[in-house]
Amino acid sequence: MKVNFDIKDNHAIEIAGRHIDLHNNFDFVGFDYNVADREIKLHWKKASGEWVDKKEFSSLVLTHKGVTFLKVIEQDEKSVYEDDCCLGEITFFPSTAREVNDSISPQPKPNDGDDILYFFENGQLIRIHCEQIELGIKMPTEISDNNFAYNNLTEEEAFWVMWYFLDGHYELAGGEFDLSDILSASQPFEFDDNGHFDGQVKGNRRVAPADSGMVWHWNEAVKKYREHGRPKPTPLKK
Repeated sequence: MKVNFDIKDNHAIEIAGRHIDLHNNFDFVGFDYNVADREIKLHWKKASGEWVDKKEFSSLVLTHKGVTFLKVIEQDEKSVYEDDCCLGEITFFPSTAREVNDSISPQPKPNDGDDILYFFENGQLIRIHCEQIELGIKMPTEISDNNFAYNNLTEEEAFWVMWYFLDGHYELAGGEFDLSDILSASQPFEFDDNGHFDGQVKGNRRVAPADSGMVWHWNEAVKKYREHGRPKPTPLKK
């Protein structure tokens, strides 16, 4: 099983150094099972508690690809919503011990042959074995215009996001394209704590494009890729 995250303390996950507390900061929404594609998606949304950082991800999804095993143990019939939506613990566990459904293992990454188990406060258990699990996230809309959306892109995905990025500028310019304008607007500069540019390079401050609008364009390109995938192939005209 391949994953793009680590499990932390059996109630949180971590990706690229970003800690995501599924127990306290997110509400479980539900899951989808695409039988034909053998793909299961578990969806979460940011909790509404005042303790949740406003910069926390607005939603996330864990996509399980190449599913070969699924077991769901029912919830308590008298459970309340607060327990239904609350993840208790998450763990990797050997698939050779599927008779054990009440234990956790303090390991950040799966071993060969492991299942992944999700324990909820209402007593429900979701146990899955698959080839790959991919964490996808969505940034809060109030900060995504000025900050890069937090996405873990593969080399191929980054290439197609760049395609959407350049194609968006091409359309914006009415079919004309000046790469030097894009490079100038994307020139990296250091900004102070107030977001001001003073022309200095101190090496310990935020680095961002000269034109903050480029961040918006990049996030839009990421959004297009997430919604549409790779661009459709272009047929050659005779």
